[in-house]
Amino acid sequence: MWKILDGQHEQLEHVRTDEAYKAWEQAQRKHGESIHQWINNLKKIKMELEAQDEEVVISRRMYASKLMRGSGLSSRERTSNH
Repeated sequence: MWKILDGQHEQLEHVRTDEAYKAWEQAQRKHGESIHQWINNLKKIKMELEAQDEEVVISRRMYASKLMRGSGLSSRERTSNH
């Protein structure tokens, strides 16, 4: 019985890790979502990915790039100094 449960746990862990990677890869700001909500959602996705894969390293630069690219802002809006 324990072998069955251990196998299911490993499978669930693998699925959770895959889902965390998929969420990171597909993350982008939804229509009508505020920038504040987008930042919080991406932060949660990042934390989940890091929790599922302790070896993953998301640098500050990588996080900032993902945040800006997924924001839905134009390249001009992303680089302007308001």
